[in-house]
Amino acid sequence: MAVLDQYAGDLARADLTAQARRTYLSRVRMYLAWLADAAVDGNPLTDQAGPRRCDSSVDGGRSRYTFRASRSSTRR
Repeated sequence: MAVLDQYAGDLARADLTAQARRTYLSRVRMYLAWLADAAVDGNPLTDQAGPRRCDSSVDGGRSRYTFRASRSSTRR
């Protein structure tokens, strides 16, 4: 895979630990393998797509993960 080879070369020059490099390379390899077998229209790595339904559902749930500071952070 040309994309994976290029990524591996760039990753080798990155300021990362050896474990991080192995992990990133493994994850990208798995993603590219999945992508090669997936039934998709066009090339999802290069095609520009508009907002999708799943994008808005992720954005809509973001408030669940926002933590708010209490009004009084000190006790009197």
